[in-house]
Parts: sequence; structure tokens; C-alpha cells
Amino acid sequence: MKELFRKGLDAFRNYSIFLIVAGALMVVWPGTTVTILFRILGILLLITGFTGILEAFRSEDPTYRYVACVPAVVVILFGLWFLAAPGFVISIIPVLIGLALLFYGIRGLVFLGAVNGFRVTPVLFTSLASMVIGVILIVHPWTMARILIVVLGILLILTGINGIYTSRKGRSMFDGFGKGSGKGPGSGSGPFGRKSRADRDVIDVDYQEEESHRIDR
Repeated sequence: MKELFRKGLDAFRNYSIFLIVAGALMVVWPGTTVTILFRILGILLLITGFTGILEAFRSEDPTYRYVACVPAVVVILFGLWFLAAPGFVISIIPVLIGLALLFYGIRGLVFLGAVNGFRVTPVLFTSLASMVIGVILIVHPWTMARILIVVLGILLILTGINGIYTSRKGRSMFDGFGKGSGKGPGSGSGPFGRKSRADRDVIDVDYQEEESHRIDR
């Protein structure tokens, strides 16, 4: 049990170190790091798609072949797209988020105008902020993508640092508990451990009293 707990702490520490390294790469080289990640994702999509096609052709049911091949082909196309133009894919993501925010802001303004005539409310500020952020994401997609990547890298670094601190704290508490408890049953005081000095003195006194009674008899 102790060894399993230590291995778990070591694995958590290694995972935290990986997060710190990945976060540092995203902060220092945001464009290159995300391009590599998208290409790796493209390779995984290709593997998934071809595996799906092979599984489909192994089936004897023609309907199942068709149904299984269509999503597999779509996954392969996305994988090829990620491999061929990762930068373009990365720049599209902020545009899609910007369009969603712009739509949300416009919808909020329309709803606000229909209800209370554009009075100053939290909904007004939320809608305007969503529209402004959406326009910025649409106009400067690559710049905003780099900023988002850097922010994500900082969050990964902070998460990794917190994980290392937690693993070190857990190990120190575990080691302290082991030392305080005498490293398991049978090695310390208590119902399963060695008797304390006071207990041994009581036993010695009882033994001496029994011996004195025997001598008196």
C-alpha cells in the first residue's frame, strides 16, 4: 500500500513537470507549439479514420459498411486538413468563437430593446463586451490565437507548479506519518505495538507483589 501511494505521488509529480514544460513551450513558442500539436492531432485523426474504414470493410453487412465509412472518411479529411494547413485551422478557431460572441451580443441587444428599451443593465454591458471581443477575434484571429495559447501555457505552468507542491506535501506528510506511527503495526505503542514504559512498570510491580505473596506463604 505504501509503495503504491509513493508511485502515485511520483506519477503525479512527473505529470506536473510535463505540464510545466508544455506550458513553457506554449509561452515561448506559441505558434510553433500549436502547429506541432495540430499536426499530431491530424496524424491521430488519420489513424482513427483508416482504422474505422478497415473495421467497416470487415463487416458483411453492406449497410453497416456505408454507415461506418462515411464518418471515417470525414475524419480522414479533417486529419489531412490539419496536416496540410495547421496555421489556417488555428486561425479559424478564433473566427468561429468571434462569430458566436458577436451573435450572442446582437441577440442580447435585440432582447434588451424589446423588453426595456436599451436601459443600462448588466445585460447591456455583457452584450456590448461580447460584440467587441467577437469583432476583435474576427479581425485579428491569429494574434488572438497566440494570446490564447500564451494564456493557456501560463495556466498549465501554474497547474504544474501546484501539482509539484501538492506531491511534495503529500510525500512529506506520508513520511512523517510513517515515522510517527513506527512504520506500521507492531512497532509502536498502542494495542498492536510495544508496551510503553509505564505499562512495563505496572507489570513489574504486579509480578513483584505476586512473588512477595508466594514468599510470605
